[in-house]
Amino acid sequence: MIKKIVLLILTVLVMLAMVVPATAEDEVTLSIRNLTESQVSLVISGPTDLRLTITRTLTKVRVEPGTYDYRYKACGVNRSGSFTVTIAGGTLVLKKCEKALNGQVNIVNLTGKAFTLRMSGPINYRLTINPGQNRLTLQAGRYDYEAKPVCSATETGTRGIKSGNKNPDWVFEDCD
Repeated sequence: MIKKIVLLILTVLVMLAMVVPATAEDEVTLSIRNLTESQVSLVISGPTDLRLTITRTLTKVRVEPGTYDYRYKACGVNRSGSFTVTIAGGTLVLKKCEKALNGQVNIVNLTGKAFTLRMSGPINYRLTINPGQNRLTLQAGRYDYEAKPVCSATETGTRGIKSGNKNPDWVFEDCD
């Protein structure tokens, strides 16, 4: 019985000795090219997990080779994906922000009561529109919308929002 226990302990020790942690020599350079023209909080998950604040156009870090997932928010848009770092290293490019990605729209609620406006398009919105003027900045694009309750009914349709601030007022009329 003692022989079996000693043999088991030796086997476990041999197995533990075979698990070698990564060392600095195993790491390679990952170049991060920030084209967003803004500071970015970047999360990288993989063989080496990192949380970085990227403030420069080019940042270099040391990581283990392997496949990684990343996520960050820039220009009001959440971005994510995956990339591979080889034994020669790798590069991750944070995409340039599109100019005038957002549009401003003035939603005028003349119904006398707040209502819910749901918009489905490049981004999905669920907005509470209070009586009066509601100046909003939304992502530009084409949206299907549903407004309820507007005068005890549901109003639906399609609306385009152009980038910039040259969108016509969106008016929900008085119920009378």
